[in-house]
Amino acid sequence: MKDSSVHFPTWLLLALAGPIASPLFAQVEDIGADSSFGFFISGDGQTGYGQLSAPGGVVEPHRWTSIGGIEQLANPFPFIGTANAISDDGSVVIGFSYDGPIGPGEPRALLWDAAGVATELTPPGSVASDAFQMSGDGLAYAGIYREAPTNWHACVWDAAGVLTDIHPAFGGSFSTVIDMSHDGSTVLGRTTDPAGDTRNFIWRASTGSVELLPSSAGQVFPSSITADGSAIAGRISLPNLNDSGIFYWSAATGYVVSDPSVGEPTQASISNDGSRVYGLVDLNTLDNSAAIFTWTPAGGFQFDDPNMQLTLAAGSFDGSVLVGSMGGSGFDKQAYRWTSATSFVPLASNGLASFASSVSLDGTVATGALLESPSDRRAVIWSESGVIGANYCGPAVPNSSGAAAEIRLGGSNITSVGALDLTASDLPVNTFGFFIASSDQGFVPMPAGSFGNLCLSGSIARLDNPGQIFQSGAMGTATVTIDPISFDGPAGPILPPFGERWYFQAWFRDANPNVSSNFTDGATVPLF
Repeated sequence: MKDSSVHFPTWLLLALAGPIASPLFAQVEDIGADSSFGFFISGDGQTGYGQLSAPGGVVEPHRWTSIGGIEQLANPFPFIGTANAISDDGSVVIGFSYDGPIGPGEPRALLWDAAGVATELTPPGSVASDAFQMSGDGLAYAGIYREAPTNWHACVWDAAGVLTDIHPAFGGSFSTVIDMSHDGSTVLGRTTDPAGDTRNFIWRASTGSVELLPSSAGQVFPSSITADGSAIAGRISLPNLNDSGIFYWSAATGYVVSDPSVGEPTQASISNDGSRVYGLVDLNTLDNSAAIFTWTPAGGFQFDDPNMQLTLAAGSFDGSVLVGSMGGSGFDKQAYRWTSATSFVPLASNGLASFASSVSLDGTVATGALLESPSDRRAVIWSESGVIGANYCGPAVPNSSGAAAEIRLGGSNITSVGALDLTASDLPVNTFGFFIASSDQGFVPMPAGSFGNLCLSGSIARLDNPGQIFQSGAMGTATVTIDPISFDGPAGPILPPFGERWYFQAWFRDANPNVSSNFTDGATVPLF
């Protein structure tokens, strides 16, 4: 999926207060990844990937799913490994691992399948490689490789792992991939020619690599490409001293250059659907504040200035939702989600410093981290739906309302926040019930003559203290908020161990047609 940065490989870089909208995202879901170097969401918002710091200075790649939690991705080399991209459905991850310590060790491109099994992509006879761009369907990958003693060449792999060198004929010592189209048909790249000059190129399977011709308006710095590879955008240096703008390019239009009325663009990306260019402009103020811009051919520039420092991490498929962080460095940062309708909406609501790193294609799910201390970066998820965790054991047996009742978890699974919301919906109207919880999943059909299925096992806590027994009312819904750090169980108060996964369900009275009871489906989340 597309973000707003140029993807030079991480290992290569190592080796070489204005008006803000009220929070809409009260919930924050900790995924259990402390010391996280980054956490990024898949296109469908259901799976993520990132890197965790491990003992001994090793960095380990991982994948996360809403139902299974953190899964360490097998690293065939006992050294630093990094996940760089994920398919829209989360089934394929690509990245690299060093085959030795940084310096003498070389990076090796890896592909992890749905089972977490790693396959090395480095072609025979080559000493190093890195894969850092992927098509949405997970069937095409792009990156760089090196055959000793030649220099790095841009390349693409197909689903079978077959490599195609896409280094352009006019290239010299080095080429790299800037972006890959979401459909995998096109790669945007950069090379140095024999004279040492930087030149940009486009690769397509049908035409090979051809130069993205220079613009007569100034030097161009392309940064992203549309989903079908038809249009490109980036920054352009203009003839006026210290002046820069943005450009949009397609074969049909050629270069369309636009100079913002204020500031200097520092980032420029094109949305996957090609409808807009978006990025940041440096306002050249003493406090280094910046503004978000969006640009369309018809409407030109639109700016939104929060009067503070900004970073921009990623945008949705149509560029209508952007995420990043605002404020100064370190513990002054606050993650935000931006749309033209809401402006800047803080994502974190618990007072901790935070930053956002990615957003789903539809813009409804964002990821990032909470900064609890200089050494503790906890990866988290924010969702527009307000739902955390995952559902299972569904759909429930339909009740007398004709619908299958559902449970949803909201609020936060962070025990220090102290507010985990349990909501049951599609209940019979004006019925009574309460929520139940256990650290064990299960399945018992029609227990004690119930119409529904019990989806828990082991010691089951009845959350039926005063104020917790609900009545569904005329809307057939009920919400109870519990403190996840301590709640009553069959043998007294329960203090869930850090990171323990818990399962929840609602039990309620039902008449279908005889008077008995029924259950919602189940929902689960680990508690941190």
